[in-house]
Amino acid sequence: MTIRNRLTLQFTTLVGIILLAVLLSIYLVTEVITRKGFYERLKERADITAQNFLEQDELPTSSYSLVHQKFLKGLAGEIILLFDSTNHRQFVDSTDHRQFVAGNLGISFSKELLDRVRNERVVYGAQKPNQFVGIYYEDNQGNFVIFAAAPDDIGNGRLQDLIRLMIISYIIALVIIYFSGRFFSRKALESIPKVVQQVNKITASNLHLRLDEGKNKDEIRELACTFNNMLTRLESSFEMQKTFVSNASHELRTPLTSIIGELEVFLSKERTPEQYREAMQSVLNDAHQMNELTSGLLDIAQIDFNRSEIKLEDIRLDELLVEIEKEVSAQHPQSKILLNYADLPEDASKLIVKGNKQLLSIALSNLFHNGIKFSNNNPVNCNLRYINDHIEVRIIDKGIGIPEEEINKVFQPFYRSQGARNFSGHGVGLSLVEKILQLHQIKITIQSAIGKGTEVLLVFNPD
Repeated sequence: MTIRNRLTLQFTTLVGIILLAVLLSIYLVTEVITRKGFYERLKERADITAQNFLEQDELPTSSYSLVHQKFLKGLAGEIILLFDSTNHRQFVDSTDHRQFVAGNLGISFSKELLDRVRNERVVYGAQKPNQFVGIYYEDNQGNFVIFAAAPDDIGNGRLQDLIRLMIISYIIALVIIYFSGRFFSRKALESIPKVVQQVNKITASNLHLRLDEGKNKDEIRELACTFNNMLTRLESSFEMQKTFVSNASHELRTPLTSIIGELEVFLSKERTPEQYREAMQSVLNDAHQMNELTSGLLDIAQIDFNRSEIKLEDIRLDELLVEIEKEVSAQHPQSKILLNYADLPEDASKLIVKGNKQLLSIALSNLFHNGIKFSNNNPVNCNLRYINDHIEVRIIDKGIGIPEEEINKVFQPFYRSQGARNFSGHGVGLSLVEKILQLHQIKITIQSAIGKGTEVLLVFNPD
């Protein structure tokens, strides 16, 4: 079932139930008012009967004539009974003379009912098809119980007419509500077919397309915005995949081609043991380069694709730098990393940052390795400071430097500046560093001058 039909049926059902409850309430109130009004008329008839027959000797002639005229104006099917204190029926009157036949008064007046009237003074009741009122009347001639009973044909007829009118009105109202619901649901959902049409046009080859979000601030616009955000994430993921495949296929081909070429030349004729050793060493060097390149590419891809799965923890930055310094120094024993902790806060907890220890180690290690590599193994300085509620790490080398116009390009994958091409590498290190720092919301700034060295500033945001 479509949303339009479901909304229409739900709307019609809800309004139908409410309308039915309202109509039933109106009917019940009308019935109560009708019954109450008829009981009042019956009580009036009982009072007039008492005055007409029991107070005749006490009323003035003019008053008695007025009461008698009212008494003569009876109700259709009316029965009036008068019982004395011994429960003997003293007076019977009926507008239908056939009811005078014994046992055919249409209503039963038991001793219990008579006693109840004497106790409660006024009793209202009903015995189909009649409604009746019993009153207790005290007179100088004795104490009497007077009953007035009659069927409310006019009231029942009006109630029947009201029921028929309500049924017809209810059916007409349901029809109007149903078609009104269909109209308004179509108006409310008229943008959905447009959204579906736009979605059907989007494929893997045109993920740049976006849905028209419209101007109405409703759920349809929210759905379109959510879908557009999802398309943005999908497009980013597809671009990452394309970039990874392109980079991997391009960059891995070079060392593989070199290895294959060297092996083909090496196997073209017999070689001396020394030549075998040299060839194997060359192939091993190429394999190491390919391994470094593959590791760099996989690290970049892992950060791009698994950002939401990266676990963050509290890290003491000064302790992390000491660990990295030991690892890098072990790999470059001919060089030194000089750690400067001269400007630290008294509260050591202020040096705690939120991050992934493994990724931060990779980023900082890459920066140290670059400083050592491009400064020909000269010492690299690392200054850790806490200033203005921020943690700063400065890595300073005395290397070849980077041209000013190339500083903004060094974070591009596989980009290598003119001076760096004389050194081994593939240009993925700083690209990986930038992605790790972006993940940790760490700001990086590079200042460099040709022949004077490079300074890298990392600013850690406070928690």
